[in-house]
Amino acid sequence: DLKENSNPARDDDFYASKDSDIEDDIGNSNNSHKRAEDILGAPDNRFVSLGSDGEMTINLGTKVIVNGSGDDFALRTIDQSVDDTDQSGEDLKVSVSQDGTTFKTINPRSTDEYRYDLSKAKMSWIRYIRLTDESSSVKAKAPGVDIDAICLLNIGVQLPNRVNMTI
Repeated sequence: DLKENSNPARDDDFYASKDSDIEDDIGNSNNSHKRAEDILGAPDNRFVSLGSDGEMTINLGTKVIVNGSGDDFALRTIDQSVDDTDQSGEDLKVSVSQDGTTFKTINPRSTDEYRYDLSKAKMSWIRYIRLTDESSSVKAKAPGVDIDAICLLNIGVQLPNRVNMTI
């Protein structure tokens, strides 16, 4: 539960929770950062490198990201790791979905920041985020895009519909 004195920098409520479901196909056998779970929770400098053409889909479970004012979610990337020597060629495709089946590609606000506004995908809310590495150069022990956390800027929750109707 969100608390009145929550600190977004350290409170897991503002990030993809550790019990989120992840489907992944992380590339490169020499990848030292292929634990998909390292993308979950608050930033901790433990990260996942997607590798060559690597992909992961995160199901936020009971949390949803809603289209609010400004950016709705962001990715915290790691650009300065001793294992990361391919920063200049890193590129990422982000797609979002409500049902986990139909995805829409969403572009970041700018090319040097991984901040996303759902209005760009014409969606009012999402539960799934798909990350696909499109880096031109993948090498070293942290190949491709390196992601530490998914920051939930506009959070919602799924509420069950308990309306009884008589026809």
